[in-house]
Amino acid sequence: MTSPPIREGPHEKGYMAALAAHVKLYGSVDATTLHLVAFPPGMTKGWKPHDPTRVMQELCEQIKCEPKDGNANLQVVLHTNRGSVEFRLFPEKALSTCLNFVRLIDSDYYNGLIFHRIIANFMIQGGCPNGNGRGGPGYAIRDEINDLKHHAGRLAMANSGANSAGSQFYVLVATPNYDVKKYTVFGEVTQGLEIVYLHSKVKTDKGDRPLETQRIRHMELRP
Repeated sequence: MTSPPIREGPHEKGYMAALAAHVKLYGSVDATTLHLVAFPPGMTKGWKPHDPTRVMQELCEQIKCEPKDGNANLQVVLHTNRGSVEFRLFPEKALSTCLNFVRLIDSDYYNGLIFHRIIANFMIQGGCPNGNGRGGPGYAIRDEINDLKHHAGRLAMANSGANSAGSQFYVLVATPNYDVKKYTVFGEVTQGLEIVYLHSKVKTDKGDRPLETQRIRHMELRP
């Protein structure tokens, strides 16, 4: 009996997209990478572990991402109530983080959430399902500290300690003046940074919460 294809749902599609970018860049996938697909971090209900051999077969059919400036051209578009922002992700620098982010986007996890924390002239933060900075997807992923610097336009994962990131992310509008080595940078704005600046300039309360709702309408992958 022929096994059904791995492309069974949005989670699988998201993982395959990120892995395809990785393969296109490096020409191969190592055992650790395949393990992330077969046994993804924080397996959600309905996820069935995949045979790495089948994963490789699927990858051979799905490589659609082209290298760009030495990096895999895996793009994400963030649509907000103020406009749209395009990002390029860096799976070659933070693979499991990108895989997790893409999987959440492809399952519509972020749609309708808000930017719950905004610090003027510094960053905007969103991705909390509770809207208060205390929520997440129900699991945590490991940190992937790399050589990507924190500066305006960079995309990074928020966390509450080592290896505690889940779904909350932030976008910088300036270079921080303190040590940020404990946060994983995994993407950067390629278009629409002015929209991020618009969000960063809204009035907030003493807890950095916007007085006027700043909403993520939806996020999507762009091959």
